[in-house]
Amino acid sequence: MGRLHRWTFDKIREAGGLGVFCHPYWTFGAHYSLAEAYIEHIFATRPFDAYEVIGGFNQTEPEANHLQVARYHEERARGRVFPIVGASDSHGCERGDLFGWYYTIVFAPTAELADLIDGIKAGYSVAVEALPHEQARPHGPFRLVKYALFLLREVLPVHDELCAEEGFWMHRHIAGDPTAAAGLAGCAGRCGRLYDALWGRAR
Repeated sequence: MGRLHRWTFDKIREAGGLGVFCHPYWTFGAHYSLAEAYIEHIFATRPFDAYEVIGGFNQTEPEANHLQVARYHEERARGRVFPIVGASDSHGCERGDLFGWYYTIVFAPTAELADLIDGIKAGYSVAVEALPHEQARPHGPFRLVKYALFLLREVLPVHDELCAEEGFWMHRHIAGDPTAAAGLAGCAGRCGRLYDALWGRAR
């Protein structure tokens, strides 16, 4: 199994992706999906690029995420520091369940895939739990968690409102609404202008 995991991570990197060690404490049937000795081997040899601290589990199955967070802190205490991510595991955005509940905030110069991967590998990411009707909880290094909490409180809600309106007009455009093109034009570039204003960037 160890060789299969290493081969998989190597192939992911060859394709330009990010190899993530996902939900080691997922419960399958009446037991964990991976043996503890195997999990220890993966952490000791670290064939992965990032560890899934927060994964996509229903609210009735919180144990896996609790253990994944606890294991992250234990590994750091042992001197094993590695990048982390949060993953929704929602298998799509149209179903509602899990989508938007778990995700990653990456501190990167752009949203291009290469910059996101580089940012995660460099340790500039936090994993976020944002369960319905609960305050979002980022996990990761203290400095990044503190900054993420500020963004979640002061910046990202404004960003999300702008994106929601743009998404509304995109949906109307697909549905054949003749006024949607004008609505989309009015939304163009607003997120970029927001970030330029907040961080003093000149275009």
